[in-house]
Amino acid sequence: MRWTLPRGLLAATLLLAASLPATAANLRIASQMSMTGQPLAHAQIFARKVEERFPGEFDFRLYPSAQLGDERAIISNIKVGSLEMAAIGSGPLALEGKLGVFDLPFLFKSWGHAQRALTGEFGKEAAQLLEENQNMVVLGIYGLDFRHVVSKPRPLAVPVDFEGMKLRVIGSEYRTEAFSLLGANPVPVSWSEVFTALQTGVADAAESTYAGFYEENLFEAANYLSKTNHVFGPTFLLMSKAAFGQLTEEQQTAFREIAREMSDEAFAKSQEISNSSLAELEKTMEVNDVDIEALQAKVQPLYEKYADSEGDEWVELIRAAETE
Repeated sequence: MRWTLPRGLLAATLLLAASLPATAANLRIASQMSMTGQPLAHAQIFARKVEERFPGEFDFRLYPSAQLGDERAIISNIKVGSLEMAAIGSGPLALEGKLGVFDLPFLFKSWGHAQRALTGEFGKEAAQLLEENQNMVVLGIYGLDFRHVVSKPRPLAVPVDFEGMKLRVIGSEYRTEAFSLLGANPVPVSWSEVFTALQTGVADAAESTYAGFYEENLFEAANYLSKTNHVFGPTFLLMSKAAFGQLTEEQQTAFREIAREMSDEAFAKSQEISNSSLAELEKTMEVNDVDIEALQAKVQPLYEKYADSEGDEWVELIRAAETE
């Protein structure tokens, strides 16, 4: 198998074998994030393990930084089968209905809690429902990072600080409404346009992960980093049903097994990237903690709304994973 990147990114190319058999299947993996971000780090782990299982049978081509379209285009192309694979965060999936549980604020308490939940019964049920609802194959769900907020005019520590803030947010209604309850004015901006939005005043603030902020150089467009930990963002390793259907039964089983078995390595890599990204941001940004209890009190109505609509089964599954 040859693992390549598109022309212009040769410095980041990883060559795993010198040649390919004529029958090697090309599998493009697209992401809106860079090669050094968590989603494609997970894709690289997956591709390496597939190569170990099926030497020379697949040619994985990685397309970082929205080269095949922004996050919404990537999801659309997976659904219609014009793109084989994607490695993304949860935002562009716009997880609605029962899947909106991913965006309930302050639900996940730690990395260990998140991994236990995502690799346990909750993760299995969520992947199955996502496949049914969005016409795609969910090979794996891993950890991206906890999400935080960068802002330009002032740091954000208590609810009053959010009032009137034009805050870039993308995701389900629950993530958007959480910031509305805090007093902010959510604005939908594509990730590739966030830097410009902060520079021009279209947005005063943006929520994402440490790695997301660092990769997009948002430390040059914003002054403050508030460690809100408001949502734990998962990453999804996705495959189109068309591409998955072209695999043999043995390959299909192996792809799912590999994606499941790589969980520990994927989560460890995500934490490593998170820590290094935060260290870089701290060099130039003013970093502050927040009053978590005060923020939680403001967004509590979202739990009532979710329970009324979807029940509390998944919320309880996730909470139970905290002490497993």
